[in-house]
Amino acid sequence: MNLCIPTFPCASISIACKTCNTDGDNGTCTECFDGFYLEPQINQCLLCPFECTSCNSTEICLDCIPAYYLDNDTCIACGNFCLNCTNSSECTLCLDTYTVSNGVCVACPTNCSQCTILNGTATCNECVPSFFLNNG
Repeated sequence: MNLCIPTFPCASISIACKTCNTDGDNGTCTECFDGFYLEPQINQCLLCPFECTSCNSTEICLDCIPAYYLDNDTCIACGNFCLNCTNSSECTLCLDTYTVSNGVCVACPTNCSQCTILNGTATCNECVPSFFLNNG
């Protein structure tokens, strides 16, 4: 008879268990895959909150997904149109068609895919498809 065996030997303990100690019929999970944390009382890997890429519990995030920043063990969403930030008022990378100005994302001119701030004004560097940049 053919049987399906888990690719990861620790999967029989918990599907998200990355490493484990096996002793007899029972095993103990020692490490979980990213996005999960080990709950030792039940020997299971539990899912981190969605905004955490790694955590120690549902209350303690260690790292955040893009567009979130870590503040006192909690992942907080960056501001509007911001892909990367260091805190609630300091965006460092914006979505396409936006650019950073004084820590916030500002819209590029119409039909512009990438722009920079020159003399306080968003100036187009690259156009969306079907448009060309007129330097005049």
